[in-house]
Amino acid sequence: MTDSPKHHFFNQILAKALGKSFKVLAVNRKSGGCISHAAEIVTEKGAFFIKWEAASTTNTFATEQRDLDMLQGKSSLRVPAPLSWGEMEGQYFLLMEAIEVGSNTASYWENLGNGIAELHQHTAKDHGLLYDNFIGRLVQKNTFTSSWHQFFIEQRLNVQLELALKNKLDDTAFARKYTSLYDKLPNIIPDLPPSLLHGDLWSGNILAAAGNHACVIDPAVYYGSREIEIAFTYLFGGFDPLF
Repeated sequence: MTDSPKHHFFNQILAKALGKSFKVLAVNRKSGGCISHAAEIVTEKGAFFIKWEAASTTNTFATEQRDLDMLQGKSSLRVPAPLSWGEMEGQYFLLMEAIEVGSNTASYWENLGNGIAELHQHTAKDHGLLYDNFIGRLVQKNTFTSSWHQFFIEQRLNVQLELALKNKLDDTAFARKYTSLYDKLPNIIPDLPPSLLHGDLWSGNILAAAGNHACVIDPAVYYGSREIEIAFTYLFGGFDPLF
């Protein structure tokens, strides 16, 4: 399978996923992030969005479908509905609803802020999730933990430190400085109730849908401190102040 599959590839996926054949009129390539290929499939019955990647890679699409399902109906945010995931011709795929894109108006940014605030009103007893998922290619551990600081240290900070040491990007002297921060965290970060988080809320994972609706994509959901969600919004250029 090449980077640009023929229409029959998409015809087969639609038939397998939806139980009936659709005539594919066009395939419009889209950004799939830094991991997968993506496209809008235009058919005689409407449009669909698909992501695909070689089956020799880690299959992240099963958990992405669960993550998208977790966010459905939890706020005023648009979340593309996942339709099916599987394997076809040596490729993993995730088929979902296509979102009609609009403009980044002031109302859009305000709607995005309100929607994220609504999402955070959904809480859990502990920080974590019933299953592990992915952030990019990295496995994101979500073992339920009562303390946010303990969760953040053990399942977020330590994971990054171990990867850095394993790949010889840092040394033990840096590790000692890094871990010395841990005892200071309770005085820096409040131990807030676990909120439902998108989990990877940077500018590449949001979009303006038609009608000034705010849409979020590519989640890495779990229950955690909403402070970390807001911190993500400052990455890679950040969000409009209206957010």
